[in-house]
Amino acid sequence: MGRVRACSTQGMSIGLWGATAVVVGSAAGMVAGYGAAEAAALAGIAVGALIWTGRRWWLVAALGCAGVVYGAESRAQASPTLAALGLADGTRLGVVRVHGVLASDAVADDAGVRLDLHIGSGRGRLTVVGALAPLQMSEWTRGRVVSVPARVREPALVRNPGSPSPVWQRLTRPFDVVGTVKSGALVDVSRGPWWAEAGAAVRRYVRATVAGVLTFAPPSTPAIVNAIVIGDRSGLDQQLVEQFQVAGIVHVIAISGGNVAMLAVVCLAGLRVVSRSPVWPLVVTAGVVIAYGVVVGGEPSVVRAVLAASLYLVLRLVGLSPRPLNLLAVVAAVSVVLRPTTVIDVGAWLSFGATWGLIVILPRLLAAAEGPPDLVGIRLPVWLRTAVLATVAAELVILPVTVVVFSRVTLAGVALNLVAIPAMAAVQMAGLALCVFAPVSSMAARGAGYLADLAALTLRMSADGIELAPWLSWRVPDAGVWWVVAYYAALALWLVDRGGRRRRVWAAGAAVALVVLTTAPFVGMRRPLAGWLRVTILDVGQGDAILVQTPDRRSLLVDAGGTLSGRFDIGARIVSPAVWALGERRINWLVLSHGDIDHMGGAESVIDDLAPAEVWEGIPVEGHAALDRLRARTEAAGMSWRRVFAGHEVDIGGVRLLVRHPPLPDWQRLRTRNDDSLVFDVSYGDVTFLLTGDAGAEFEAAPEPRRRAGRAPRIRILKVAHHGSRSSTGEEWLGRFSPQLAVISAGTDNLFGHPAPDVVGRLNHKGASVYRTDEHGAVIIETDGREARARAVSGPRLQIR
Repeated sequence: MGRVRACSTQGMSIGLWGATAVVVGSAAGMVAGYGAAEAAALAGIAVGALIWTGRRWWLVAALGCAGVVYGAESRAQASPTLAALGLADGTRLGVVRVHGVLASDAVADDAGVRLDLHIGSGRGRLTVVGALAPLQMSEWTRGRVVSVPARVREPALVRNPGSPSPVWQRLTRPFDVVGTVKSGALVDVSRGPWWAEAGAAVRRYVRATVAGVLTFAPPSTPAIVNAIVIGDRSGLDQQLVEQFQVAGIVHVIAISGGNVAMLAVVCLAGLRVVSRSPVWPLVVTAGVVIAYGVVVGGEPSVVRAVLAASLYLVLRLVGLSPRPLNLLAVVAAVSVVLRPTTVIDVGAWLSFGATWGLIVILPRLLAAAEGPPDLVGIRLPVWLRTAVLATVAAELVILPVTVVVFSRVTLAGVALNLVAIPAMAAVQMAGLALCVFAPVSSMAARGAGYLADLAALTLRMSADGIELAPWLSWRVPDAGVWWVVAYYAALALWLVDRGGRRRRVWAAGAAVALVVLTTAPFVGMRRPLAGWLRVTILDVGQGDAILVQTPDRRSLLVDAGGTLSGRFDIGARIVSPAVWALGERRINWLVLSHGDIDHMGGAESVIDDLAPAEVWEGIPVEGHAALDRLRARTEAAGMSWRRVFAGHEVDIGGVRLLVRHPPLPDWQRLRTRNDDSLVFDVSYGDVTFLLTGDAGAEFEAAPEPRRRAGRAPRIRILKVAHHGSRSSTGEEWLGRFSPQLAVISAGTDNLFGHPAPDVVGRLNHKGASVYRTDEHGAVIIETDGREARARAVSGPRLQIR
């Protein structure tokens, strides 16, 4: 093979900057919104100017400009519509035949069996319901071709204060199509290519072997082993995953660069023991890594890890020793070329950012740590100091991303990763050994199983470590993108500036920006103006969540539910960030209009994030598991739980809150009823809001409440009941209330057909202006008691005097 050599510094420098230019240019083209022709024209002007002036970096500039053109062209194709995928049939909720290739093995969940598909240039997620689906899911493996009639639609976009723009959501959504299949009997499946079938056979073998050997272990152990060995996280309990997320170690239960690197190192070391050849160990290891990538799947993180390992091994084969930073840049550039949306993929940011921190920042931290011991004279062992500083270096780069994207700060991960990462490596090696030994020696396989169980137990215990210091992990509002820019700018200046005093200035600037990002001290500046009441109907899909902010800076959240495509916590992902964006770090009251999931689905996370002092409910429902669990959670947190009924009245800073429905019950409820919904009058001066939950005929037939002395409110605003269902908002009742403005909270293309055309027609006939969250996003209404101003996140503005 010859002596290992490195390329020239100048050549590698040009290559590094060229790869970086491709990535940065592609990102600029992707997010800037230019068309390909505009981007090409601008790129041509920029490169021509550099060539004309004789600049030696014109090639790098040309690569960057080519990236801009490529990103702009890719943006148009990154989020195809139903029509572009050949699935539109002229109806909003039609059944069409979907043809696609399975992107992963089928997974069972509470809703049915989930199929992730490549459909033309896009991706789709179909849920197969019915009793047959679980029995047939073993045949639905990655790489196989399916054809199935499905009711499809595009995923809903959420438009709330503080939420990403609709364009950004379209570019970053994991699926372009979601839909439902009525029965597993309707799914036609045919075999895929041989390598896909071979990979599926290996995964089936691993699952069966792990389950057969680990019969003595708790259910979480086989699930953890499958997640780390073959990337199958379907068996993991959601509560366990959330615990790993809070602890900051969720990356250890996903296939990433660490898993692939560990496999490559062990394979290469083992082959060098049995072979003196300098070539064959590299060739075989590269083959093993690529085969492993085929088995565990084509997820972006796997592709990046396999690409990096394979490229490194190939370069070593030809006698080159690539510098880590150059290798990282080339892998990033190739990843962008293969998958343009890598530039806006949060997972890619975290992966490349953590690796960049290890390559660039860790050496500087280690150099600083070589100085004298600290004030108490303690010096950590070299291996422990290196491990701690490696985690710190990675966190310094990725922490702002996790704060902005996930609204969470987890400092515990710095310590817990010291245990979790070695435990993950042990699970991986023991799991692989278990699968290798099982056909030849049950005793050896069982011994590997005991090691895997011990390592999985260590992982679970490391996640439990957050309970010892829960204050090391907290949720935080978004402080603003400019603080992120300021932090990275200061960090970059600290890295490139060699001056001692100025470096301290840049370090202090980065520290200040990081403190602001992790504490968000300026959230309260987003509250309404003094003397104004603000009522915001949030966009939560098919559901309700309404924030009332009073002039005396108190707040009340009515409901915290909704149903959107995808399985995620709507309280943590949608409601809490929107409330923070409106200026409330905490709320005073959480009101549950009734126990339907689309009204209280996110309540648990809202209680954790927003810490209401009191929770109100109406008529209790005996044996309602979700409400019982929520009540126990509030009691454990020291919050009050109150039941309120018609006639309950509160004055909050000049705002009168009157409960109009339901009356005291005269029989025990065994299930949730829409007509038991809490209904509120929120009155301020000449303006009243009527918040109706899902109330219907029973409420509308009830007599009007007696009002205080004085004239009736002249401006009436209605939150339309039951998402615009025809069972509510009757003609006679609407004639009595006669709103000037009506807001309907409903999900895009929801299965119920809300809002009913009859209801919208009645509202229009009465002269009410109608806003809809499915069309306009969140609706924000502000009033000083004399006039009302309404605006939608994606819609018109209205002023009522």
